[in-house]
Amino acid sequence: MPKLKRNHLVVSKAKALNGKRTLFTIEGVKGLGLQVSPSGSRHWVFRYEFGDRRAGGKQRFMSIGDASMIPLGKAVERAEELFAQVKVEGRDPAKERVAEAGNVTTVSELIQEFLDKHVQRKLRPTTAAQYEYRLKAFVEPEIGHLAAEAVRKRDIIELADSVAEDGKTEKKSSGRGGKGGDREGGAPRLADGVVEIISSMYGWAQKRDMLEHNPAFRIAKYSERPRRDRVLSNEEFPKFWAGVKTPEVGDKLAMILQLLLLTGQRRGEVAGSLVSEFDLDCEQPTWTIDASRTKNGLKHTLPLSPWAASLWRDARSKFADDVYMFPASRAGVSQHVHFGAVTKAMRWVRESVDLPELIVHDLRRTVRTRMAELGIPREISARLLNHVDEYERGVHDESYNRYEYFREKHEAMGRWEDLLKTLLQNATVADMIH
Repeated sequence: MPKLKRNHLVVSKAKALNGKRTLFTIEGVKGLGLQVSPSGSRHWVFRYEFGDRRAGGKQRFMSIGDASMIPLGKAVERAEELFAQVKVEGRDPAKERVAEAGNVTTVSELIQEFLDKHVQRKLRPTTAAQYEYRLKAFVEPEIGHLAAEAVRKRDIIELADSVAEDGKTEKKSSGRGGKGGDREGGAPRLADGVVEIISSMYGWAQKRDMLEHNPAFRIAKYSERPRRDRVLSNEEFPKFWAGVKTPEVGDKLAMILQLLLLTGQRRGEVAGSLVSEFDLDCEQPTWTIDASRTKNGLKHTLPLSPWAASLWRDARSKFADDVYMFPASRAGVSQHVHFGAVTKAMRWVRESVDLPELIVHDLRRTVRTRMAELGIPREISARLLNHVDEYERGVHDESYNRYEYFREKHEAMGRWEDLLKTLLQNATVADMIH
């Protein structure tokens, strides 16, 4: 996260990076942040973690106010007061504010208000459970820290992209039942459902005069949108690689983003990878993803190129616990890094090195496109990405052809690695390897 010096002139001149809304931290002031929009509006926010991390403490955001009305000195005083409330008095100021006169400022606060005063009181238990699960699992991790009034349509569209790219992520606890949530329409339908809930939440807030706009209103259904065609250009590969190496991304998320480009697999498959899925200490390393973790419900074995295998071994030695290759940074809790953290890291990369409109799933499309340019048969690239449907494989082929094309997949991964190294020729050798 970018940082500003504790200086009135520096703060007054801060601008949104690359035309995108940016949250800056203030040097030397715990929890204080300045949110700057492309239009030039500035808003003070306070960020803190409530509760013991080992007991599931959560990070919260709350508004301090309009920076055009509140000078730096007053914002610092307010942040210090709030910090004392949290650390000395053990209070949760964001929750206290919601308990007052419905004074909602962040999306997290709006979610809690919506659940407490509408969902739990007005909706059937199964529907209420679905609303709560989707808001907590998909919405809050992605945009919970944003000022509710500042959320734009672009934020909601990116959130829908994140939900759709991971596919099978909804649990039975959502109230719908069945593995994978809305399986009839797949991930696009799940993404549409999440957007509909956001629109309902904002519409409810509008009727109560809590907010003035609904960023999810009339957003085209994900399942009906034109297909994205964004891929990395030759010149953008070194920029992307440099972007993931910036300190703000962090080593763990940087390695996840690198592996997404090297392997072409989905965000959830890489970020949620299990130590038991890998055979790395052999002549031909492999990664086998169980059917329960793949979008199409098919077990997937991927031959690893030398570079990818080296990165996975690094991940195992630097980050892995007994279960996950990329565990969350919570003491005493074994769970993988949240998928939303990967999306946030990509957003930072995109804005810091100027890669317009790039999202996580575009890396997967880039791999598929470049393999086509290499002349790798579509049948092989589809199998490498575990993107095999009836059109590509055929119903009878799936039933009777048990050949796994391992040799062909291994050769294709090697050719992709060679091309990637060539495309990164403008990066340093050290950056290319790690």
